[in-house]
Amino acid sequence: GKMSPGSMHEAWEYTVEKVAINAVMAGAKPEYLPLILAVASSRITSLFSSTTSFARIMVVNGPIRDQIGMNSGMGAMGPFNQANAVIGRAWTLMSKNLGGAGILGDTYMGSQGNSLSYNNLCIAENEAQSPWRPFHVEKGFRPEESVVSLFHGWSIAHGMGVRNIKKRFQEQISGLFSIFNVYSSATSLGGALVLMDPLVAEELKETEGFDTKEKLSQWLYDHSLVNYEDFWNNEIVIAFTRPLARQGIEPFASRIKLPQDAMMPRFPSPKSINIIVVGGGTNSFWQAGDFRYLGSASVDAWR
Repeated sequence: GKMSPGSMHEAWEYTVEKVAINAVMAGAKPEYLPLILAVASSRITSLFSSTTSFARIMVVNGPIRDQIGMNSGMGAMGPFNQANAVIGRAWTLMSKNLGGAGILGDTYMGSQGNSLSYNNLCIAENEAQSPWRPFHVEKGFRPEESVVSLFHGWSIAHGMGVRNIKKRFQEQISGLFSIFNVYSSATSLGGALVLMDPLVAEELKETEGFDTKEKLSQWLYDHSLVNYEDFWNNEIVIAFTRPLARQGIEPFASRIKLPQDAMMPRFPSPKSINIIVVGGGTNSFWQAGDFRYLGSASVDAWR
């Protein structure tokens, strides 16, 4: 494979042996290697060179989760599970040692850095307690396939489900999404990742009628708006998204023609809002981050 910190940097080459060496340095067991190799095969660095201190997230689906003892339940996003912590850490070491990333002032320019970059928030989806299709099935894989999916963004904030959940959920999600800057949400590079405890997912399905993730993503898209002027006058939008609008690329070509006082969808499309069920069901919490989906890789190809 090859990996680089960004398009302006040289891509370094690596072999299965070199990936295995970095996996051992991270503390990986032999049974973790197919998953780590799948990440390596994506050619996606965990340490992208930008002044804006990006981070990455890794979500694992399919039988591999239970086979190697990953945590998708209580404390899944914490430092309590070896597989979660080690596999995420291996991605950082690969990015540094095999991809040339993480050299301060050279191939890493994040002004403040990001604590998530240590092990990149590596989790498994709680498929057993989810009322919806697993994430990898949404992306076209079979349920019995083992798949790792990668995301790119900045940070995560959280809310708490309560009674009259749809109204409260809308208030909370609107508040959280509003702290995303327009670059991380409404631009052509935007997206969101909602990490939802099984209790919240079940409540949204049973009492609010969201029997699929797709319906919930559509609702979030419809109820997450941004002011026209705030969007189109943003310097990042001027640089990256206005040119797309002028070229006639949708949805931006239509949105730039709206009235100056219009409210626009915050995200490019409903598909740019992805939902993962994770957690142990001890409290009805959910979290959301400005992380967009980068892609998925098969683990089974590396067994």
